[in-house]
Amino acid sequence: MERQRWTTIGLVAGLVLAIVPLVFFWSPWRTLLARTINNLGHIPLFALITSLLIVLARRWLGSRLSAAFQYAGVFGLALFLSFLTELIQMLGPRDADFSDLALNGVGAALAVLWWVTFDRRFDGTSVRRRSGRVVLRIVAIVVFLAFLSPLIRVWEAYREREDRLPILYSYDSPSQQRFMSSLLAVFEPVAPPAAWDADPPDPVLHLRYSRYEGGVLILNEPYGDWRDYSALVVDVFHPGTDKIEIGIGVDDSLRPRRYRHRFNARIWLEPGLNRLRFPIEEIAAGPVERELNVARIKRIVVFAVHPVGGFELYLGPIRLEATPSTSPG
Repeated sequence: MERQRWTTIGLVAGLVLAIVPLVFFWSPWRTLLARTINNLGHIPLFALITSLLIVLARRWLGSRLSAAFQYAGVFGLALFLSFLTELIQMLGPRDADFSDLALNGVGAALAVLWWVTFDRRFDGTSVRRRSGRVVLRIVAIVVFLAFLSPLIRVWEAYREREDRLPILYSYDSPSQQRFMSSLLAVFEPVAPPAAWDADPPDPVLHLRYSRYEGGVLILNEPYGDWRDYSALVVDVFHPGTDKIEIGIGVDDSLRPRRYRHRFNARIWLEPGLNRLRFPIEEIAAGPVERELNVARIKRIVVFAVHPVGGFELYLGPIRLEATPSTSPG
């Protein structure tokens, strides 16, 4: 009896520990790979939670409730826990996400489907016949692997990023847009404006900043080692008639990441095409309190400075300029 009690306590503790990451673990600086794994991790994590609930249900309920009702109840409880964790996340730094609810449900369903085929209480039913067991287990494995397929697309995005050097960002590939996000700004790839100078890139990134201060385009995870390059080059087309001020920031991998810890440049854009060139030495010396680590660059930001009424601009490919004496790649 004592052993059973401690086993039950261990199962409940494992259940609580499995739920904790869903509620408390969050970082806005995760990489594309980490974000993808975090999202897909809902499936195995809820498969584990559901498996623990199945064991607990069998220990607590025994034969007092049919196996079918136990599994249905466990699945319903897993969905309730999924909804509850998303609700709790709204009180912290994370946001509730309906896609997470769906992934949690998939994990719970796969666990139920898998363990039903091993449960001898279903002997004599189709799920316990040899052909039924094999088919259901294959279905569970195939569905699980299918939901992991985004990892392949992430790998392709990283590989494509390396192949494009010395271009850090261009906008002709959906995979590269995975590295882009924004705050109080909207962006989309478009054809270059007709007034762009000769030989314009196609497409360019159209940016619309809101009228509120703080709009920013975030370009995550560029190729990180800039030591063999001489400058960062950014082409910006301003379609308006009055000068506007924007900022370009560069972060490395060190924390905390605050304004004074990164390279920042404020530039007044003239109407038309502006070619901005930032020497790597200046970028390295940019932070107020330390030197930027140009061997471990983590993101570039293009931010609005005191926008009045909002504005728009077009961003060409962002690239590194190689030093004449080196041939990186």
